[in-house]
Amino acid sequence: MNKILPAEEMQKKHRLYAGNRPKIKLDKHKVPKDLHKLIPLAEKWGIGDDIIRADFEEKTSKSDKIKLKNVLKGNTKKINKWLDTFKGKKMSDEAAAFMYMLSAADEIGVYPKE
Repeated sequence: MNKILPAEEMQKKHRLYAGNRPKIKLDKHKVPKDLHKLIPLAEKWGIGDDIIRADFEEKTSKSDKIKLKNVLKGNTKKINKWLDTFKGKKMSDEAAAFMYMLSAADEIGVYPKE
């Protein structure tokens, strides 16, 4: 039987650290053209594992956090409109990375108010 562990113990046991995060490579053909410029940020910030994402957020510089906010400004509505097209169906890896990027922005307090 699997034992439920606190996040800190899970992190240590399974080495769930920002430095060990999986590399994210998105297919631009599965992303709306007007969001292509955001792909590098989604590949950087679109971490699906909550523990790894929290570690990444904690270790990221303030200037990188501000850059995320500035790049997302004016784009969150377009991203959410695209993500809404997946309601009721399986989300692509590309869409998931964009969703987790928005989650990260919210978690670190830089989700832009448009």
